[in-house]
Amino acid sequence: MRDDQIEGIGYFVDLQPETEDFLATVLDGLSQQQKSIPPKFFYDAKGSKIFDQICEAPEYYVTRTEIALMNEIAGEIN
Repeated sequence: MRDDQIEGIGYFVDLQPETEDFLATVLDGLSQQQKSIPPKFFYDAKGSKIFDQICEAPEYYVTRTEIALMNEIAGEIN
């Protein structure tokens, strides 16, 4: 993340991860026996907002079902 002052505008805050952080995180995830990439790298801000809207839509049952299942069996998970 960078915080730069831009003449005539003020401050610009870049929330994108630094390239080195992104690369290190992805390489670390892919070097594990169980490969993974953190979901924070899947979407930009607009894509994340759209995904949140999809998850809240009445037609999208997956999130509600997952929450209901977790509430139902949470006591059984150690």
